[in-house]
Amino acid sequence: MIKLPIKVVTFSSPKSVPWFSSAIALMIGIVLTITLWNYAKHQQTKHISNEFFFSTEQIANNILSRIYAYKIVMRGVKGYFQGSDEVTPTEFKNYIKDLQIDKAKSGIQGVGLVELVLDVNKQAHELSQRERIATQYEIRPKGQREIYAPIVRMEPKTEENMKAIGFDVFSNPEAKAAMEKARDYDLIAISAPITLVQDIGKQNVHAFVMYLPIYHNDQLTDTIAQRRASIQSWVDVPFRINDLMNGLAGEFPDDVLIEIYDGDTVDTKYLMYQSNHTANLHAQAQRNLLSMTKRLAIGGRTWTLFTSVTPAYAQRVLNQDRSEVILVTGFTLSLLAAWITWLLVNGRQKAVNRYKKLFAQAGEGVVILDRHHHIVDCNQSAEKMFAYSRDTLLGLSLPDILAKSEAIKLDDFYQELTTGASSIREWVMRGKSGEEFIAEASPSKLDEDNYFIILRDLTERKRAEQRIQRLNRLY
Repeated sequence: MIKLPIKVVTFSSPKSVPWFSSAIALMIGIVLTITLWNYAKHQQTKHISNEFFFSTEQIANNILSRIYAYKIVMRGVKGYFQGSDEVTPTEFKNYIKDLQIDKAKSGIQGVGLVELVLDVNKQAHELSQRERIATQYEIRPKGQREIYAPIVRMEPKTEENMKAIGFDVFSNPEAKAAMEKARDYDLIAISAPITLVQDIGKQNVHAFVMYLPIYHNDQLTDTIAQRRASIQSWVDVPFRINDLMNGLAGEFPDDVLIEIYDGDTVDTKYLMYQSNHTANLHAQAQRNLLSMTKRLAIGGRTWTLFTSVTPAYAQRVLNQDRSEVILVTGFTLSLLAAWITWLLVNGRQKAVNRYKKLFAQAGEGVVILDRHHHIVDCNQSAEKMFAYSRDTLLGLSLPDILAKSEAIKLDDFYQELTTGASSIREWVMRGKSGEEFIAEASPSKLDEDNYFIILRDLTERKRAEQRIQRLNRLY
């Protein structure tokens, strides 16, 4: 295949070539940019997802760790009571004080003790408590019941906590269910959401109480029946979920939206905690980048932790939106590539057009041939010189337009041409009519597969030379 003239695609107008090439370059650039942008967005989403998963795990682990700390406190109190013949109110106060639960931002409202009181022992119990704590102690709510479970101790002795002293926890169904579960299975059990005695009259305060049973030391506790018969009291730890979460502030990202539900269902009816006072986080999460739901086992109950990222979180994790940089840079480079392509193709097209014009309008005949001497292109002067149409001439080979005396020399000619040697020679050519004429031939190698010959008809010049010679002989 020859290199010139170039005919890649036929256009209605040569001017369309640069624009078409530029459009192709721009389209390729845009496709590559969008591909890289999509890949970057995918990587960013993956990075955000991984970081968000870690953040959610961190939040869940911090909540569970704080609950575990509550359990440690409760087991310590249980051990203190079981290891002592008697724990006085002052000793209990000092023990809880040393825990510094009010300074550690633990979220615990207090640490209390609930005693089991039979109805036959009620009056004696109330009298004993009045003497012990020097207050007008009585079990409430009032009324006769078979069994009572009043709070007899609560530290620290804040004004709120003192409201709980004497309250019969068995009068609250949710609390009673948790206490019975703790008693029967000798474990720490947590109540369903309840309103603490300390919070009566307050709105939207979700609180819980954790219970740990204390049995009589001298009685068996191997079976449920034995544990029910041996129960003496419970360690009582109330806390508000808002206090719990506020106590964890700084231990997990504050730009992650958090909701906590009681049970295993994400339902506003069971919503207990919502960060940042956002309205309906679950509905909002549908429009957010990512959300996650995780179940937490808390003292025999299930809490559902629902988390969702905010735009601030995504920006912080990414620090810089590389996808936007890729998009802007890619489009800029695509436009630049299209412009450079237009310049190059336009310049090349102009050069090709100049060549075509020169080739077509040259005064000498020009033919381009392959290594087998087949004519693959020619200009108008060559057509005129041999009196052939262009289509006919392109179907001929060099021997067809040479006199037979010249055709037999072609092998030597081509061997000389392939060595790079180029010389001007006179050939006897043959036109369409069969008439022979002398032409000056200037062959040159074009590329590995093609060469061209510039032909100049010497007929008129030879006639002029002959006239001059005749005149010279006459004079």
